[in-house]
Amino acid sequence: MKEPKDSHEEIEISQAPVCHVDLMPTIKKNIGLEVEEKTCSEIDEMAERERSFIRRGKGASSSVFEINGNVRDLNSWTYLYSTSDTGDSLSEGLTD
Repeated sequence: MKEPKDSHEEIEISQAPVCHVDLMPTIKKNIGLEVEEKTCSEIDEMAERERSFIRRGKGASSSVFEINGNVRDLNSWTYLYSTSDTGDSLSEGLTD
């Protein structure tokens, strides 16, 4: 993520375990607001953090996963539950 006034000769890729919920504190800080949460650039690349991923399906259905570790390693992913088109939980709490 390029922050205001950042300049890089080459693309830098961070391995920090960030997710979409880290974007709002980053944006708020960059426009001058105070935030309590860490921004994307403040999260250590070696940090161990649980993150959530919601896969939207057809209609209103979705599947929720927890990621704990490298997002590219399928062993870091745990299936939590799915919701149906009506919003009912199909298998809440199911884990491997």
